[in-house]
Amino acid sequence: MAPVIVPKRSKALSWATFERRYLPVYDGENVSRDYRDPAIISADESLVWTIVDCDGKSYVVPGFATVNYMGRVLCQRPYSETEWGNPGYIY
Repeated sequence: MAPVIVPKRSKALSWATFERRYLPVYDGENVSRDYRDPAIISADESLVWTIVDCDGKSYVVPGFATVNYMGRVLCQRPYSETEWGNPGYIY
């Protein structure tokens, strides 16, 4: 599947937009809180998003973030390099 290419933006977008673009995997629960989860660790990094806490709000950002880590989301569609540096998506 081709990576999702998005333009640079200045604000976080909604969870609904994230779901539509990247198709999170729903296997009963869509969030892995275990940082050692084998399904997440073995996945291509472009399919992994991290839920982070930022000033009391939760955001989903691309890749394996470790600061303010709350969980990870595995998706069906990969993100492209254009997603780096964007504010993420509201979780």
